[in-house]
Amino acid sequence: MLLPNLPFSREFIKHLHITTVKSNISGDNFTIIELSGSRFKIHKDVKSIREDAIFFGKYKNENLFFIENDSLFEEDSFNIISEKIDEESRGVAGIARSFSIWHSENIYCGKCGGSLLFSNKETAKVCSKCSFTVYPRLNPAVIVGVKKGPEILLTRKREWQRNRYGVVAGFIEYGESAEEAVNREVFEETGIEINNLKYITTQFWPFPYQIMIGFLADYSAGELKVDRCELEEAGWFHKDHLPGLPPATSISRFLIDTLIDRL
Repeated sequence: MLLPNLPFSREFIKHLHITTVKSNISGDNFTIIELSGSRFKIHKDVKSIREDAIFFGKYKNENLFFIENDSLFEEDSFNIISEKIDEESRGVAGIARSFSIWHSENIYCGKCGGSLLFSNKETAKVCSKCSFTVYPRLNPAVIVGVKKGPEILLTRKREWQRNRYGVVAGFIEYGESAEEAVNREVFEETGIEINNLKYITTQFWPFPYQIMIGFLADYSAGELKVDRCELEEAGWFHKDHLPGLPPATSISRFLIDTLIDRL
């Protein structure tokens, strides 16, 4: 199942080539994505490239570069998860942000301390001293929408705005399957048990580089007991009386909407 309104639809992926190998740069069609946290600004048809601009791929016939700009004005930029921007802009900006974080976190080799340089053969960095290779990082995480009769389990983290809720999510731990991680996360964060777990879809989430594996499940047993280290609130909400929900560009919202359609 493909998610609508998200960065990586089939049409978007068809025209995307992710690479940091500079020999893949061709022509004079350059696009620069300025980044500041989760905000961005796109400059198309740029004629010259700054020395600090990092090449990270091609979209259609555009050579894509990103630069960091901490002074990017909010009124002159967009949030990556905004519903007001087109799919292409959201997609390339999301990839740029993930590559930017990966690049900044991998300046020196973790084995010998040498400098890491972009490979001229593949999308990776190679140590200038010991040749250790570092590939872009991808963190697997699970996310699940849970229903009980006409109600949906929704949660809110402390750092979220007051009336915004989502569904249970968390990282897969070493040795776990995705299904085991779902059951563990739901129980740890809310104290309840689930059954009838069904895989739905996945989404790349550039905060900073998660692959979100989405499920739906039914309530099985237990009373709500919120883990205050992870969540501010959790509760059962009737499908006709829901609080503020995540943006339509998120897999969390997609799972909630899918649950509503099935209730």
